[in-house]
Amino acid sequence: MAFPAIGSTATTSRSGGAGTTSTSTTVNLPASISAGDLLIVWFRLGAGAGTGIGWPAGWTELADATDAVGSDRFAVAYRYANGSEGASIVVTHATWYKAAACAWRITGADSTTPPVISTIASSSNGHPDPPSLTPAGGANDYLWLGIGGIGGEQTLSSYPTNYSLGQLFASSGTADGTSDNCRAMGAARQLNAASENPGQFTMSATAGVGAYTIAVYPAPAGGGALARSSVVMVG
Repeated sequence: MAFPAIGSTATTSRSGGAGTTSTSTTVNLPASISAGDLLIVWFRLGAGAGTGIGWPAGWTELADATDAVGSDRFAVAYRYANGSEGASIVVTHATWYKAAACAWRITGADSTTPPVISTIASSSNGHPDPPSLTPAGGANDYLWLGIGGIGGEQTLSSYPTNYSLGQLFASSGTADGTSDNCRAMGAARQLNAASENPGQFTMSATAGVGAYTIAVYPAPAGGGALARSSVVMVG
C-alpha cells in the first residue's frame, strides 16, 4: 500500500448580506481531475443558513450540521471522479448569507471503501478542533484530514501540528453589518495509525466554530484506485 496524497486544491469565497435571495452557490473544484481521483468538498454557509445543503447528482454527503452555538451550516460531500466533472459544482440551500468552501483532489484512495468522518465538534472558543476518529479496520496508511469552519472575521494563525499537506483557507468577505461572515479551512497529514485526533486551528478571536476529522483509506495493492502519478501539496 501507499498513502493517499493531495493532488490539487481549490477554494470558494462568496460575499453577500441579509438581503441576498440566491439559494445556490457555485463551488470551485480542483484542477487536473482525472478518473479515479477522490474529490472532497466542504461548504460553510453563514448565519441564517436554513435546513440543509443540496449536492449535485453523483456526490455523496458525509455530514451536514449546524454549530451547537450558532446557525451556520457546515456540510461535507465526496465523489469518485470519472473525468467529466468540469471546473465547478452548484450547491443549493434553503436560504443564504455568505459562504466559503474548500476542495481537495486526492489520488491513491481506495475506490471501494469510502472516506469516513467524525461527528461535528462545535464550541464558542473560536478555535476549530477536529475530534478523534477511529476508522474500522485498524491501523493503516491513512490520509487524515482536519477541516474547520468559523463564523466571523477571524484570521488563521496556525494549522494543527503536523498537518502540513494541502493547507486551505477560504473567507466569505468582510463585515456588512449582518453578522454573517464565515471562514472554512483544512489541512492533512499522512500517518499509519488506528486513530487520530488532530490539533486545533488557531484563530485570532472567539466565535462559533465547527470541525470534522476525515480518514481516507489507501488503495489496496493491485487495485482499488487507478495507478497514476500523484503530487503531494505541502503548504
